[in-house]
Amino acid sequence: MKVLNSAIKDGQIFGRAEPLDLKNLGSQLSAITNYKKLILAGGDGTFSSVLSQLRDSQIPIGFLPLGTGNDLARALNLMTFDESNPVPLIRQLDTAKIKMLQVWTLHDLSSDTSIKYFCNYCSFGFDADVVNRFAELRRNPNYFLYHFGRVGNRIGYAIAGLLPFIRMQKLDLQKNMEKQYIHQTPLSLFFANIKPVMGLGMSNLKSDYSDNLLEGLAIKSFSQYFPFLSGRELFNLKPTFLGAQTHWRLELNNAAAIQLDGEPYPSTTSTAFEIRPSHLVRVLYQ
Repeated sequence: MKVLNSAIKDGQIFGRAEPLDLKNLGSQLSAITNYKKLILAGGDGTFSSVLSQLRDSQIPIGFLPLGTGNDLARALNLMTFDESNPVPLIRQLDTAKIKMLQVWTLHDLSSDTSIKYFCNYCSFGFDADVVNRFAELRRNPNYFLYHFGRVGNRIGYAIAGLLPFIRMQKLDLQKNMEKQYIHQTPLSLFFANIKPVMGLGMSNLKSDYSDNLLEGLAIKSFSQYFPFLSGRELFNLKPTFLGAQTHWRLELNNAAAIQLDGEPYPSTTSTAFEIRPSHLVRVLYQ
């Protein structure tokens, strides 16, 4: 923040810089309607937190990737910048191209009001369990890995993944879903709007954030996470591709862990969900 304010004061960039106020986000965003562009500094969770407020916005959104995974920034080709001096990237964003990003909603079918937004991906099962456990770990007042920045958080994710790995609990799908989609109980169901995932690899090479389609993947074994962690797709290890659709409906026998854009979904006992397209957001990319 100090670097940005100093650059604004010196005339290197024009605008204003302020912390994101999630409690008063609506009024904060409505106050920037006179600006040509909005640039968010943070991670994938930061971007997801403003999606519901951008439904009617025509302001192009830029991104300074300061999170752990930065998957959306990788999809937009915005990862080549010095965190200690973001001014050059901000200048590049001033002349960057604009593309439409499809935003999606996850609907809890047991509640008319439970709607969550995401734009990168959502999943049910093992990797969502890891995300939830990492969130619990990070809330611990003794959590010290944040001192090591992005590397520390990735170590935290590895620690959070140990118990789900040992336990190896699979998704309990209703039989009609198994017959329709996968014919085998998976560890996780993953729905990808972008290619990058987990800050390291790729989820599905067919994913396109502007095509109004969400690609479904069934991950049946831990070895099938190899493309997620390496970015390389080996034929015998890749997840099962379920197809690309504008709507997905999931029916479970028992509640499962859920994550949206790398953030935990609130704990729920619901077992029926639907994924639907929502609105488009204008994003800056290189």
